[in-house]
Amino acid sequence: MVSRSQKIRLGLFILTACSIILITVGALSFNRLFSPKDIYYIKYSNQSLRGIDIGSQVKYLGIPIGTVRDLRINPGNYNEIIVTVAIEPDTPIRKDVKSNLATMGITGIKLIELTAGSPDVKKLEPGSYIQPGKSVTDEFVEQAETITYKIEQVLDNILEFTENDARQRVLSFIDEAHGTIVTRNQRKVDETIDELNATVRYLNNTARMVNSDPSILIRGVRPNNPPDNRLREN
Repeated sequence: MVSRSQKIRLGLFILTACSIILITVGALSFNRLFSPKDIYYIKYSNQSLRGIDIGSQVKYLGIPIGTVRDLRINPGNYNEIIVTVAIEPDTPIRKDVKSNLATMGITGIKLIELTAGSPDVKKLEPGSYIQPGKSVTDEFVEQAETITYKIEQVLDNILEFTENDARQRVLSFIDEAHGTIVTRNQRKVDETIDELNATVRYLNNTARMVNSDPSILIRGVRPNNPPDNRLREN
């Protein structure tokens, strides 16, 4: 049986371990939540921010650098949403940095992705507005416009190719190719017919010989003056 002192020691051990874990998590959370952050604002106009909530990630070229602190409608323009983001200090936020709305995988959860700025551009001071980038809709429209432009180019090339001059050149080429093929095939047909005629003549001669002398089928055809007869005569 477990004695009372053993139970007390086990309880103290579990309590100590839990306390250490809670203190570690609390310290990490405190540093993460209450450490100084640079505050920036992003103003999105006529863009849906569905999927962006308080606590959503803010990334810089795929690296987490902060979170969304606040979302509110611009009192001066109801078509604009002002997003407050808290970003790690010393993050190279340049004046030409743009914030794009990105989707995380297939979950539908969105985040704010900051593009890299130019090294020779001045740093954007905290409290300033980061330029909004392209939305998912804008990118889709641009891709659709690019595809439409390429399709139009292909159609223009087809129309140009099928104009009268080009069409006549194509038809002439087809006629010449067809004539060449017909000539070659006709030559082969003539050669085949000649071979068939020779074969038919040979078969006719053979049939006449068998008809006049059926014994040929048994003894075969012998020449008129075979060499063995000449030897016997000598």
